[in-house]
Amino acid sequence: MQFSVGSATLLAGPVRTLDPTYEDEFWSRPGYEGANPPAYLAAAKVDGVATITGITRDGQGEPTAVAFDPATLPALGSISATGLQFYVYGPDGTTRLTKGDATSLSGKLEGNALTLDQGRSDPALLAALTAGGKVRINNRFLLAAMFYPRHSIVDDNPAYDQYRNTNGSPKYVQRAATTPVPVPYINNMRAAGGRLQTGRLKVKTIVIENLADGASFPYVGGLYAEKVQKAMGRQAADKIFRLYYQENAGHGASLMTLPGKPGPSAASVGGILHQALLDLADWAERGVAPLPSTRYRRDAMNQVMLPARASERFGHQPVLHLTADGGERAEVAVNVPVKLVSQIEMPPRAGKIVQYDWYLGGSDNTFEPATKLALPQVRVNATRTVSFPKPGEYVIALRAVGERDGVGRAESTTPLINLDRVRVIVR
Repeated sequence: MQFSVGSATLLAGPVRTLDPTYEDEFWSRPGYEGANPPAYLAAAKVDGVATITGITRDGQGEPTAVAFDPATLPALGSISATGLQFYVYGPDGTTRLTKGDATSLSGKLEGNALTLDQGRSDPALLAALTAGGKVRINNRFLLAAMFYPRHSIVDDNPAYDQYRNTNGSPKYVQRAATTPVPVPYINNMRAAGGRLQTGRLKVKTIVIENLADGASFPYVGGLYAEKVQKAMGRQAADKIFRLYYQENAGHGASLMTLPGKPGPSAASVGGILHQALLDLADWAERGVAPLPSTRYRRDAMNQVMLPARASERFGHQPVLHLTADGGERAEVAVNVPVKLVSQIEMPPRAGKIVQYDWYLGGSDNTFEPATKLALPQVRVNATRTVSFPKPGEYVIALRAVGERDGVGRAESTTPLINLDRVRVIVR
């Protein structure tokens, strides 16, 4: 099992605040993994009480480092010092000190010394540090947080099916009864201005979701669309809601200058965002319905799958299918020609292709100057033949740009971009 600190700490604040007993119960109550830890969890765990032998202070008397008796330091586990917490205890050595959300000192443990992060530890905890005092060095909370999703299933979310039995019941003890709001909802509420998502929309809404976004899993957009349809009915939802999926785009929607950035691995969707905002204004102010939502399906692994043809997919992006000698991958000898063939198509009513440009595997990650179409079209075929003078592995990319009005302008803020890639192995 591989532990991810980032994924575990995202919910750290809400878990601490809304479910403060979880850590102790995880390590003590039957039904939780910590009560009878499997070998990998036991190997990762760090937990021991260290004795303070000295405190280094700055000119203002503030602690900057804490030294411990090496004989009292707990052994580090399989994930080393990752996620360590430093709980401070009172003079009796058994009463743990906290103040509001402050539960641990903040610092880095190296050898028998804890170097404190200046300004990040609560003054009440710092004031309690004395020679001979006790600090519990542990990663109990981090490890417990790793398992929190299975103990707090989000209803109707297919990603949690792995934690359900075949009849839909939870496989594991659930925390829902211990918290006023299920903790996994808290981050969603932050993003939604403190509101819990119900799907009962009151205003016209457009959601944009990118399929290469590692910071916001793409299936979530479809899950919300389905929540809206379930809450309002399909016909009512269609009058107020749209969902657009984009290929080859990561987190965010910045507008990039063409040609050039972004490189051959990503498509900028800033222009799609701008076009969607214009469509939203027309929808809200003049009642002009925007393009239909993107059609999609989810596979057994919750991966979002889009139709291969633009006429069936809908949305804003041009759809490209690029091949090298008829496939996604070609193997050739040095200086042997490779035929590149691509079909580019705009979705219904989305606009026309105004230009395309090639990237032929150069180390600078820049595209060639764009081929601008004198007569923009809904469908375009792009072909060329290339060869390579040196052995290697070459990624070939073709990028296409559409515009709603079919007019390609250098200063456009609404380019509709997508790309496709193939690989050429030269022996």
